[in-house]
Amino acid sequence: MKDKQKDNRKKALEELLARLEAGTIHQSDLDAFIPSFGLNTTCGNAHDAMRGSLDAAKALHEAVFPGRSWEIWRVDNDEQVPFYGVNIPNVDTPYSATPARAWLIAILKALIAKATP
Repeated sequence: MKDKQKDNRKKALEELLARLEAGTIHQSDLDAFIPSFGLNTTCGNAHDAMRGSLDAAKALHEAVFPGRSWEIWRVDNDEQVPFYGVNIPNVDTPYSATPARAWLIAILKALIAKATP
């Protein structure tokens, strides 16, 4: 039973990540995500991180992975449009036009990695 729950959580996280990366995520998706995973934070932090708040992304990170390190950096490219990368150890680095969204993606990827046997 626990393996099935873990598989369901992983699938839900992967679907949420896909919607976030595609830009088709809704607030209600995040409203369901926070309590269903028993996270020690508010839905507002996830919403605000999605909208670009670094403070909210940091609060979410600290709630999900207390004491775990992170790093944000800016990547300049040929199109003169900066992108931001976020590194959480043992997670593939995501990039986004806003650092808070990249951080939210990194958090989801870390949760998916944690749910993988």
